[in-house]
Amino acid sequence: MKDETKEKVSMVVGIILLSALNGEAGARVIYKLLGAHFKKREADRKRRMISEAAFRTALSRLKKQGVVESAGWGLWRLTKKGRMSIIAAEERRKAYERTRELSKIRKDTIVIFDVPETRGKLRDYLRDELAVLGYEQLQKSVWIGGGPLPEAFMGFIEEKKILDTVHIFTIAQKGTITR
Repeated sequence: MKDETKEKVSMVVGIILLSALNGEAGARVIYKLLGAHFKKREADRKRRMISEAAFRTALSRLKKQGVVESAGWGLWRLTKKGRMSIIAAEERRKAYERTRELSKIRKDTIVIFDVPETRGKLRDYLRDELAVLGYEQLQKSVWIGGGPLPEAFMGFIEEKKILDTVHIFTIAQKGTITR
């Protein structure tokens, strides 16, 4: 049973017991307390929901991008481009997951980058992506993890024209320094 369901069941049992022990007055007090609790939970749930206007805007943008199309009667469906986007995103996710798993097992790839201050958001994005890939930060712009890096990551570096500021090294032999 889900936690929320267990919580509701235990509250109802509490109401029944109080009602049996203290009569109608006890049940009324508990009911008011529970009502406030459930109103707060409902407000939290609504706050997390997307507004209808935001949903319509997102749907309109997806339509303009050719990802979805109207199927009539208020229904929408993915276009071929939309299906291909989902397949590509899933392949990207799997590649990231493989790299993340490799980073747990071995640390044989070092990534060093020197992105200019003027492109600070891009620098932060690189750090976030490397963290998602399971890489560990040695210094601000020096990271170590398990390679090879996914094609999507490499494509992003190429697309943003920062190939000359990102350097990737593979460690061929460990433990070259001895005491």
